Amino acid sequence: MLQQIPKAKGAFIVFTFLIINILLSSCLREIAQEANENRSDSNSQNSTKLSNDKKNEAYNVKTPPNLKSSPKLEQIIDSLLLLSTQNNLPKEDISITIIDMNQNSFAYYQGDVSRYPASIPKLFWLVIAYSYVDNTLINLEPDLSSSMSKMITKSDNEDASKVIDKITGTESGRMLPEEKFKEWLKKRSQLNSFFKRANYSNINISQKTYPIPYLEEYGDSPKGRELKMRYLGERDENNPIRNKLTTNNSARLMYEIVNKKAISSQYSQKIKNNLERNLNPEYWRDIDPNFEFNPVLAFFGESLSPDVRLLSKAGWTPNTRQEVAYIETPDQEVKYILAIFTENEAYAQNWEIFPKFSELVFNAMTK
Repeated sequence: MLQQIPKAKGAFIVFTFLIINILLSSCLREIAQEANENRSDSNSQNSTKLSNDKKNEAYNVKTPPNLKSSPKLEQIIDSLLLLSTQNNLPKEDISITIIDMNQNSFAYYQGDVSRYPASIPKLFWLVIAYSYVDNTLINLEPDLSSSMSKMITKSDNEDASKVIDKITGTESGRMLPEEKFKEWLKKRSQLNSFFKRANYSNINISQKTYPIPYLEEYGDSPKGRELKMRYLGERDENNPIRNKLTTNNSARLMYEIVNKKAISSQYSQKIKNNLERNLNPEYWRDIDPNFEFNPVLAFFGESLSPDVRLLSKAGWTPNTRQEVAYIETPDQEVKYILAIFTENEAYAQNWEIFPKFSELVFNAMTK
């Protein structure tokens, strides 16, 4: 006959078992993470270490395009600013760049002001990834190819995280010893140096976009080494280092992708394929942006007719809204790039203003 265990003693045994289980799980996670870090170090040495010659060959264009100023485009920008004012939106919190592809001309307003770009860096990361594939620095395995595509078509943060890990040989996780952190930071900084070597200025795209659910305790916001990277130097908790881009360098990248000059023609075309948007309302109207990325609703494409060609990358946060796009009429008589970044809740929460901006520019360009 089994002896009955007193309730208090039984509860203590259960409690002790739970504590041991928690501690064991934590230890196993630490061991697994350390193994992943070691594997990441090995993989990065074998698959993403670039020679100086390869680095200089990574991006084909070393200087910004030679574009002439355009009074017509300047007038369009003045109209956009007037539209902002009419909608009680502050002009100081918007940047605009327009490039007329047929006239090889441009105009901008605050186009060299660095602003938080939300998901726009994913376009830059895609260019790096395809450049590395083209130069046989990484292999285009099925999982990587899928992540590269969904990073753009779905603006998926998890897939973007995996792409960054692959092209830099870094992973998110716990704090690292100082020397290992410096090595980690140098690898991650490849994301910036790739474009700086091509004379892109005012650029920081070294930080992941959140949330990233698969990272579990490191995925809801920057933690560990990702957080430390944001507070280098004299930064305090109210002034972290964040991703920054300008409408000028974002428009330049789109210009060089469309002209197949950024990287090889073959891989530039693959990038364009990922950026292509279906403007048929039956395709995008029912996509709820609260649950799935909708690249048309509340952005440039919403006010364009379905027969217009749109290549775009958009970004949004509760306090920012931005987009860079290539727009082309069916007869190709009108081809232009429009980049608009805003940093103000009033713009971010206004679901009509970007379609209005786009409609104004399209009507002016097609007169």
